[in-house]
Amino acid sequence: MWVFSACCVSGLAITAVSRSWAEIAEEDNRLTIAEEDYAYNAKNPCQRVKAFLKIADIKVESVRKALRKDTSSDVSLLLRGYSTALEGAWMGVSWGRAKGTDMTESIHAIEKATQRHLTTLQKLEAHSRLSQQETLAQIQSAVMKSQKSEQELLAAVKK
Repeated sequence: MWVFSACCVSGLAITAVSRSWAEIAEEDNRLTIAEEDYAYNAKNPCQRVKAFLKIADIKVESVRKALRKDTSSDVSLLLRGYSTALEGAWMGVSWGRAKGTDMTESIHAIEKATQRHLTTLQKLEAHSRLSQQETLAQIQSAVMKSQKSEQELLAAVKK
């Protein structure tokens, strides 16, 4: 239940803030076919979490590189599927827990990745255009809500 809540919080946080991002989220916040294939070809829950986190890492890195080259880049296009990748990582945790797998390491990996993403997005937001700041702030909000869910899940796991 916690994992499902974390996935929902991540997705809802992204669609609630910005109309332009909300439209994109509704229209196409899916992963590409190649990204889906990569993630779903993972044979076990821990590998699937890593695959989804790698996809999220690539999306954040692509925004960083794009803004370094051209400050007018459309970051919302580059971040399509980011929340889906985070949700996929949480679904991997859920799958692992259902199988009886210790997912503590994977939960910590999600925590580290989201903190890294948050730091990067905050730096980018400080130097981006107003139109880009809205999308970056929205993603940061989703990441922070995901982190809160991570903390709650870790507390539940420790009990």
